[in-house]
Formats: sequence, C-alpha cells, structure tokens
Amino acid sequence: MIKKISLLIPGLFIFLSLINLYFDWDPYQMNFDLILQTPNFSSFFGYDDYGRNIFIRLINGFLTSFKIVFLATLISFFIGSFLGVLSAFIGGFYDRLFLNLISIIQAFPGILLIIAISAFLEVSFWNILIALTITSWVGFARIARVQTLTLKEQDFIKAAITMGSSNLSIVFKHLIPNTLSALFVELNYTFANLIVAEAGLAFLGMGLSSPFPSWGAMLRDSIDYLLIAPHYTITVGSSIMLMILSFNSIGRSLAFNIEK
Repeated sequence: MIKKISLLIPGLFIFLSLINLYFDWDPYQMNFDLILQTPNFSSFFGYDDYGRNIFIRLINGFLTSFKIVFLATLISFFIGSFLGVLSAFIGGFYDRLFLNLISIIQAFPGILLIIAISAFLEVSFWNILIALTITSWVGFARIARVQTLTLKEQDFIKAAITMGSSNLSIVFKHLIPNTLSALFVELNYTFANLIVAEAGLAFLGMGLSSPFPSWGAMLRDSIDYLLIAPHYTITVGSSIMLMILSFNSIGRSLAFNIEK
C-alpha cells in the first residue's frame, strides 16, 4: 500500500509532463499584473516574482531535473555495478586497490564533493551530470562487490568456471543478474539523493538557474518573498520534499521485500 502511494507523486509529475509536451505550456511567459499572485483557478500554485505560472514551471523544472538525475543514476548504476562485480570476482591486488579508491571517495561527504567538483566546472547540463555521476557510482560498486564476494563461492559459479566459461560471461550472465535485487534498492535511494544534490547545486547557483525552470533555482528565488508570498516557497519546497520521500519510501519497500 505504501509503495503504491509512493509511486503516486512521481507518476503524477510524469503524467503532467506528458500533458505538457502535448499542450506545450510556456514556463517563460510573464504577466506583470499577476506578480506573486496567490493560487487560483488559473494557476493552482499561483505566480512567481515575474508573473510566471508556478505550476507550469514546476512541471518543466521536473523535466529538466529528471533528465539530469535519471541519466546520472543510470550511468552510476551501470559503472558502479560492473566495476564492483568485476573487482570482487578478480580479487587480489585489483580488489584491494578498488576498495581503497572507494574508501577515499567515501571519506568526503557526498554533497560537499559534488559542490567541490561543480565549482571547477563550467555550469552546463553535461558538467552537472559529470559531477553527480562521479560521486554516486560508489554506492552501487560497494553493494555489487559485497554481493559478488558471497555469490562467487556458490556452486553454480564454481560449475561455470569448471565448464570453461570466460570471466566476462560469468560476470554478465551469472553475477550481475543475481546482484540486481539489492542494486535496485540502492537505485531508489540514489535517485532521491541526487534530486537533493541537483536542487542544492541550483539553489547555490552552481546548477541550471533562471530563467531555466529548475526546482533548486525556483526555491532559491522564492526565499526572497517568503513573508509576502509564502505560497511560492511552500509549493516548490513541498514538491521537492514529496519527490524525495516517495523514492525513499519505494527503496524501503523494496528492501523490506528482499529481506522477507
């Protein structure tokens, strides 16, 4: 039940995004007569400091943020999973070296490392993607490595080695498929964390910013009008919070099902 409720928020924004693609709502359209107007029938979430429809900008901001976060999560998933499985399967010096690399990266707080990397890169879609990916693949690698250390002692892996299967064949046909259940749990948590990271970068001025509809940039702009137009901050902040809670809840549900 909780899992179904958790899917509602992301599903709703995806549905609204599809509608937006059909109607082509303009997130940049300004109406100076409607500056900071409260929610009404013409705009469910009201208007921002330039008279732009907050509801439409949230939908377009979801598309912008979702593309970055989705790609960063997907790339991190494939890189981390493959390297983690390969390192544990080969073992020895390579596994120790890989474990040291993971330990070094994890020694730095994730969000601070993302900010540090972003500070050295020019603000663009691809540079933000790189900054998020560099820090997020480690979680997948760590889980894949631990799972593989257990799996490679199983009889079906020893049988595959005895039959002369190549290392890559064992990795892709036997090891990676059997680590996916645990990795899918991490996938949801990583997605939620990267939503926070992407919004945080935009909030600090290191991500996509105005006039582009980014949730973090919208939240930063709304702070200036918190006392006179609280609807601006509340709607943007609530959207970010609900999206994060949804993916965290999905991750917990998956983890609970695996433990059962």
